[in-house]
Amino acid sequence: MNNFPQMLQSWQPFYTTIATASATLTGLLFVSLSINRQRLDDVARMAARRTFGSLIDVLVIALIFLIPYGQPYGLGIALAAFGLARVISTVGEALQLAKKRVLNTIWSTYARHICLQLIFSSGTVILGIAIYRRTESAMSWPVAIIVALLGSASWNAWEFLLKE
Repeated sequence: MNNFPQMLQSWQPFYTTIATASATLTGLLFVSLSINRQRLDDVARMAARRTFGSLIDVLVIALIFLIPYGQPYGLGIALAAFGLARVISTVGEALQLAKKRVLNTIWSTYARHICLQLIFSSGTVILGIAIYRRTESAMSWPVAIIVALLGSASWNAWEFLLKE
């Protein structure tokens, strides 16, 4: 990462596109949920929450990459801090669900999301550390995290759409 600012600048069109797409999808989800508010049961609310969270995660990651940095450590710290905050909030959410002893069907649906979110969040922490340590290949790693989050959000939205 000898020429870090130039390398980061070469990725800006990608992150600008991702930020725009995720913000647009988040807005559309918000409008859709507002219109169909009366039809939402607990499972649908959880699916909507998962989808909203995944889209916001994509947006925040893209925005972090769009901040101009002179050195890799600023980007690395920002990504690691965001990932760590998401790990902590996801663990807290899992503990709350365990205390409530939600129904098995709801828990199995939500457990998948919690596991995926922990993987994505941990991956963001690892990415931040790799960028901080100037690992050259780390600049392409976020693509996998973003694609996985968008895939998860799309899957959740599809399940929400099929829910009657």
